[in-house]
Amino acid sequence: MAYMPTIAGNTVAISISESPDMSVFGLSDAHLRDAMDRLALHLLSSGARLAYGGDMRKDGFTEWLFELVSRYRRETSETQIGVTSYLAWPNHISMSADELEKISNSHEDQEYKDLFVHMMGDDMVDKSVEDGDIGDLNIKTETLRQKIRDDFIADATVTIVLIGPCTWQRKHVDWEIGSSLRKTDNNPRCGLLGILLPNHPDFGTGKYHPHLIPPRLADNCGGDDPYACIYNWPGQQATDRIREWIHKAFQRKDGTSPDNSRDQFGKNH
Repeated sequence: MAYMPTIAGNTVAISISESPDMSVFGLSDAHLRDAMDRLALHLLSSGARLAYGGDMRKDGFTEWLFELVSRYRRETSETQIGVTSYLAWPNHISMSADELEKISNSHEDQEYKDLFVHMMGDDMVDKSVEDGDIGDLNIKTETLRQKIRDDFIADATVTIVLIGPCTWQRKHVDWEIGSSLRKTDNNPRCGLLGILLPNHPDFGTGKYHPHLIPPRLADNCGGDDPYACIYNWPGQQATDRIREWIHKAFQRKDGTSPDNSRDQFGKNH
C-alpha cells in the first residue's frame, strides 16, 4: 500500500515568536528555532508549501526560514517554491510604500532565483553582485563595469535577468547588465535575456510595460532586430526551452550592437 501525504500541494501557515515565559520552562531561542526547523522540514518533505508573516529583523525568523528552505532544496531534488513571506500588521505602519513593495517581493524573487539555479544545474552559475561585494562605490562608471565584468562575471557568455515586480529598481541589476554589455581586454560582451517571474504584474499578458523591467534591458529589447528578448517564466520542466533561449541570446551577441548608453544607477530607484 502506497503512502500518500495528505497535505501535499497545500499551503501551511507558520506562526512563531519569542516569549518572555520561555526561560521559566528551561527553553531558549535555540529551542524555538529547532522546533521551527523540524516542523518546516516535515511539512516540506510532505509536499506542502509554507507561508510566514512578519519578523523582518536581520537574522530574524524570516531569514532563518528562507535559509532553511534553500538548504532543503540543495539537499533534495525538490523544485517547487517552498515559502512565501507576508508582512504582518502593524509592522507596515512605519514603512514607506517603496519599502513595503521591496520587502513583499524580495524574498519571493530569491525563491525563484534559487529554484532557477537548481533547475538549470551545471548549465549556469549564479554570479550576482550583492551589497558589500564592491568596496568603493565612488569609482568611475567604466571602472565599475570593468571590475564586475572581469572579477564577478568573467567567462560568462549570456546574462539572464529574472524579473520580479521590483527588479527594475535595483542598482546591482543595472550594474550587472551594463557590465555584461561591455567588452574588455579579457572578456567579450555577453548575450542578454530577461524572464518575467510569475509574481510580475505583466506575467502571462503577452506584453510588458518598459517601466516595469530594468531600464537598460528595455533599451535593448525594441526594434526589428533586438539585442535582447524577454520571455515568461516557462515552468519547472521547461529547461530545454530555456536552453534554446540562451542559445539564441548567445548567437545575437555578435550581431546586433547593444545599447549601453544609459547613465548608470547611483542608488536603488
